[in-house]
Amino acid sequence: MFTFLDAAGYHTHYQKTGKAGKSPPVVVIHGLMSTLNLWNYVRASLSKHYQVLAYDLLECGLSEKKGYITDGEVLPKMVEQLRDLLDSFEWQDATLIGASLGGAVALSFASQYPGRVHRLVLAAPACFPMPFPGGTKWLAMPGLGEGITLCAPLIPRNLYARAVLQSNYHRNTPLRDAEIQLFLEGLDPDRRAMFSGGQAILRSIRWPIAEELENMYSNIHIPTLIIWGEGDRVISPAFGKRLEKNMPQAVLKTLPGAGHLSFLEKPRDFLELTYSFLSDPL
Repeated sequence: MFTFLDAAGYHTHYQKTGKAGKSPPVVVIHGLMSTLNLWNYVRASLSKHYQVLAYDLLECGLSEKKGYITDGEVLPKMVEQLRDLLDSFEWQDATLIGASLGGAVALSFASQYPGRVHRLVLAAPACFPMPFPGGTKWLAMPGLGEGITLCAPLIPRNLYARAVLQSNYHRNTPLRDAEIQLFLEGLDPDRRAMFSGGQAILRSIRWPIAEELENMYSNIHIPTLIIWGEGDRVISPAFGKRLEKNMPQAVLKTLPGAGHLSFLEKPRDFLELTYSFLSDPL
């Protein structure tokens, strides 16, 4: 059963699991070219202890795709989407767990609404300006990027899923059928949506989101756990050390044998670090 509500003017797909308790709820935020489904392993465990919200970022997964979001609106709109979701559930604060682009959303939200963030867990967040990773450098080129996204609906979905996951995994991590299926189940069944969503992805890649955030970090006084896969080929683990130095209450932990999607490749290790961090007294 799919559940939706309006957030930032977008019909937003979300899933809420677990029961409300004494601890603040947890919100998990996926990254670029991804969906809430990739959090399923981690979310199933967290839901035994916390109320957990997972949702598809605007223009992603099963959330509405308008395709006309402008460059400078990408991050502000995603922050607005998160704020509206918290308001809809009347949550005053929450622990935010964000991966890659989702980490950038969590950081920006924490900077703007520090009183609404209990703790931060950041999995290889997009936090500093960097060269375009892997094949995305072609998407960054005007004209060529539009042509590639125009052809997106023609790409076999299984091939698309394998390409995205493999490029985000550690070099030595084999792809598992269950993870490919998770990815496929999160995609919009309307193939045309791959084009409109792709246009928004282009804007996410071309707009220097990390540059908007770089000057905010020293002012974020929120307990923060940064988790980085040692074999991350998308965003260099060196950025993790740099982010740790810039954030007053941050601590960095690295996961051997993991790439950019450490929470999916090494869910037990990721959860062990997360539970230890969340159980520490403030």
